[in-house]
Amino acid sequence: MDALKLSTRARIAGLIAVGLVTLLLLSSCTTQPAVNIEATAQSLARAWVAQTAEAQSAAQAAPTATEIPAAASTATSTVLPTPTVMPTRPPATTVAASPVPGLTPGPAAACPVAVDSQLAAGWDQTRLGCPTAKAAVIWAAWEPFQRGEMFWRNDIDWIYELHWGNGTDAAQGDWSTGKDAWKWDESYPDGRGLKPPSGLVEPVRGFGYVWHEFLAGPDSAVGWATAQEMGFCASLQPFENGLIFHSSDQPCEAGMYNWAANPSFTPLFLTLYADGSWERH
Repeated sequence: MDALKLSTRARIAGLIAVGLVTLLLLSSCTTQPAVNIEATAQSLARAWVAQTAEAQSAAQAAPTATEIPAAASTATSTVLPTPTVMPTRPPATTVAASPVPGLTPGPAAACPVAVDSQLAAGWDQTRLGCPTAKAAVIWAAWEPFQRGEMFWRNDIDWIYELHWGNGTDAAQGDWSTGKDAWKWDESYPDGRGLKPPSGLVEPVRGFGYVWHEFLAGPDSAVGWATAQEMGFCASLQPFENGLIFHSSDQPCEAGMYNWAANPSFTPLFLTLYADGSWERH
C-alpha cells in the first residue's frame, strides 16, 4: 500500500511541475496575454488535493499484495501426498493348541516282555503294568464255593481265595492269599469229616487246610464248597501289578488228568490285581 501512495504522489508532483513550467513559458511570451500565476497555482493545488483523495480512496478499495482474498483458501499451494492407508489387521483367530510332542495320548508303551496272545484280552496295562516273565503252562487246581472260589498253583505252591463281589457277583470281587502260610502241611488230607448241607462239600487237602485254619471253615465268607476240586492246566503270566491265567486244554503234568480238556469244564479266564481285586473275562 505504501508503494502505491508514493507512486500516486510522484505523478501529482510531476503534473504540478509541468504546470508551473508552462506558466513561466507563457509569461515570458510577449505575444500572449498576462497569466495570473497565483490563480493558476491555486487551481493546480486544488486538482492535486482532489487527485490525492481519489488515489487514497482507490488504494483503500484495492486489495494489497499481501492480503488474502476472503474466498481464497488458507491452505498452502503445496499438494500434500495422500495419506497411506495402513491395511487393517485381520481379527485374531483362535487356533486350537497343538498337542505337545511327548504328551500326546497314544498307544501304550511297548513292554520288554510280550503279553501272551491267549491272555492279551485280559490285559489292562494301566492297572497291571508290563509282564515280568513269559507265560507258562502250569499244573493247578480249582474248586467252586457258595460265594467264591479257590485257586492253587503248583509252581509256587500258593492258594488264592477269591470272594465274589457282595457275595453274589461271580464276575468280580476281592482276593487274598497267605503266600507261604497257605501251603498245605498235609494235616487235612480228607478234611475233618464234617457233615455239610445237602448238595455241598467239605474241601480237603490244601483247600481244606486253608479253609479250616484261615477262613473260619463253614463260617467263612466263601461258605461251603459246591463241588470237588479239579486239577487242570493253566497258562499263567505274571505282571508288575498282578497276574492273568487261562485254563488250557494242553497237557502240562505227566500222568495228571486235565479237567480243562473235559467238555463239561467251564473255561477259566481271570485277572488278579495287586490291589486285591479280581475280575473274570
